[in-house]
Amino acid sequence: MVFVDDYSRRVSVIPLKRRRDAGTGLRRYIAEVGHIEELRCDGAIELAEGNLLHAAAQFGIAKSFSVPHVHQQNGVAERMIQTLNNTATSMLVTANLPRGFWPWAVQAAAYVRNRCPCRTNKGNTTPYEMWKNFKPDLRKLRVFGCLAYPFVRKHERATKFSPKCDAAIFVGYHPQMKDGYLFWIPRVSIHTSYRFERGKEMATHMGRTLTKRQTLKKRKTQTSSPSMKTPLTHRHCHN
Repeated sequence: MVFVDDYSRRVSVIPLKRRRDAGTGLRRYIAEVGHIEELRCDGAIELAEGNLLHAAAQFGIAKSFSVPHVHQQNGVAERMIQTLNNTATSMLVTANLPRGFWPWAVQAAAYVRNRCPCRTNKGNTTPYEMWKNFKPDLRKLRVFGCLAYPFVRKHERATKFSPKCDAAIFVGYHPQMKDGYLFWIPRVSIHTSYRFERGKEMATHMGRTLTKRQTLKKRKTQTSSPSMKTPLTHRHCHN
């Protein structure tokens, strides 16, 4: 679900499994940004007659809907969706990652888009600056899908000879944590240090790394190797 602020053109992405869960997405967006005055969205039946109406009425939000299949009546949001989809597709193809990573690719695309100049804003100001009243720190930007080595804390290591870092895939930015990055790794943990490898394709290197570690793990514990369905790792990182 994509929300575009009409004043700043700031975009927020909230992944949903079904369109009828739009009311839940609206509540999450309000929890993130605070009260909104008016909501304009697609006139699809699952939105115009679903729990989105109840959520909007609960928070006293004025609502209006475009005519079904007439996308130009909601052109700002529809164009933003196309921009994010194209950007996310390019990021997935470049990183050689499967389509299952699309939610994080779209969120990462929105993160970057909010930090790009917008010609509809005065002086081509970025949506982030219009929203926050200060310029964004672009030093935090990283290449989606690149190879990274998040630090493994001492108490999380199996033995004193265990690796002090894990090979991981960088898949985005944590929405709540300052200086937080998101990594995909075959286990869930929170770390405070990292190292990025620039100019390396992640998928091939990650496949070799995981295959080697999975072989060692099988010999020791006779357990199955992790798959791409393993939950995403959230790691809090500082420069």
